[in-house]
Amino acid sequence: MNKILNLFIVLALFQCKSQVKDNSQASSNQNRTMEQQTIAVKNQEGLIGYWEPLKKYTINYTQPNTYDSQYICIVEGELGEIYQKQGTVVVFSGTLSQNAETPQPMLGGQQIYWLKLDAIKVK
Repeated sequence: MNKILNLFIVLALFQCKSQVKDNSQASSNQNRTMEQQTIAVKNQEGLIGYWEPLKKYTINYTQPNTYDSQYICIVEGELGEIYQKQGTVVVFSGTLSQNAETPQPMLGGQQIYWLKLDAIKVK
């Protein structure tokens, strides 16, 4: 009876260890996938905003053919002083990406990305 109980405990521990390893690998693969996801944006019209908790400027624009969905693009680095006014309409090009540090959307319909700017001008 003791041998059967010991065998059951060993099998249960082995199963738990396997699940932790599988979850860890899945999480690692998900982070790698997020880091590799990029979207090129060219001559996109957007609106300058400011995300207070991050102390970062954003450029926001709506998704085509929707009425309640938007991209929030957190600008990497600094924006020139001419662009640091909330509500300024700009046209920009750059690369959008997500990684493990990308904030979660606050509302349904939002997609949040980091933005590496290639070009920007006031419209």
